[in-house]
Amino acid sequence: MQFAPGSPTLANPFSGQRQAGGVGIIVVDKNTHHPMFQQTSIGFQQQLGSGWMMSADGLYLFGQRMLIAQYLRSTTSTSPDITCPGNNQPCIATDPLTGISDQVTVATSNAHSWYSGLLVNVSHKPVKLGKFTYLFNASYTLSKTLDYSDDDQVPSYTTVENVNLIEGTVGPQTEKGYGASDERHRLTAYGQIQMPWGFSISPLYTFGSGVPADTYLPDLNVNGQSLPARLPILARNSLGRSVKNSNQLNTIINEWNALPACPAPAPCNAGGPLENVPSNINFSSPFNSLDVRLMKVFTFKERYQLQLIAESFNLFNSLNVLGTTNTNYYGRNVSLLPQGTNPGNINPAFFQPVSTAGGFYGSGGPRAFQFAIRFSF
Repeated sequence: MQFAPGSPTLANPFSGQRQAGGVGIIVVDKNTHHPMFQQTSIGFQQQLGSGWMMSADGLYLFGQRMLIAQYLRSTTSTSPDITCPGNNQPCIATDPLTGISDQVTVATSNAHSWYSGLLVNVSHKPVKLGKFTYLFNASYTLSKTLDYSDDDQVPSYTTVENVNLIEGTVGPQTEKGYGASDERHRLTAYGQIQMPWGFSISPLYTFGSGVPADTYLPDLNVNGQSLPARLPILARNSLGRSVKNSNQLNTIINEWNALPACPAPAPCNAGGPLENVPSNINFSSPFNSLDVRLMKVFTFKERYQLQLIAESFNLFNSLNVLGTTNTNYYGRNVSLLPQGTNPGNINPAFFQPVSTAGGFYGSGGPRAFQFAIRFSF
């Protein structure tokens, strides 16, 4: 294999043009380990009558030693190119070649996660009733997911560390909260009816109780810098869980506005007073979707089969607001604005949909139809 002239090599890894900026200084802790998971489950299955089958399973999953990012706050190094001011402040490293200074982010194996769930399934085997044959299956999950960060990786932890700097805290365990994709209730029901003349219909219904959300402050004053963070006196992903509605959130915002300005002892107000959000908003954002398939089968000489298929996704066109990234899997605008941004100190854009589920022909997206022909031989 050949490389272009000037490419970095093992003998000269720092060749090439130097950049004035980048992603910062990121290092991997020397004690980093492979993640480890412990799983415990117990379940039972019981036949009811001649056609029904029911099962229930309890599941507990504990993950540890997963990657998470933290600022370097202390060091034993005697190099003049790194300084650690103490008092929970990040160390600053300076590149002696360019003079560029930056904080040091350390990826460590300190993240944990917890999942507990109850899975219940009820099914009915195919039964012939006159000229019709039907079957049925329903699954319900009751669960809870907790973790230290929305994805336990380097980029997403920046806003968490900004909160730690304001509150004078350190360590990922202080950020234990609901997982970004935590869904307390989920129900899936599926059935099929085979009818005369080769027709069949197959409905699929999906319900989810909704995921939690974080508040978002795009411009929080952290040591003189304007940085993104959540509302510091609120735990991670509290909206839709411990904070059920906007009236409760406004109470917390008013508590924040009443705090003394930083740098007073924590907790202190690091960004000035915030606007209230519109009242009487329920933070529950459930998922509902009914998908249906209608099929007609033609059989020729037992070896050949032609299927005409018509499918509908989200037949009732339910609005399912959901995001696609860990920074806002909730799918709604949850930004809090400085007081005075809008007349009346109310943020009118709060809780407005930003993205919807499904995408192109995905589950829960805008109502869509699909037609297909399948030939088997």
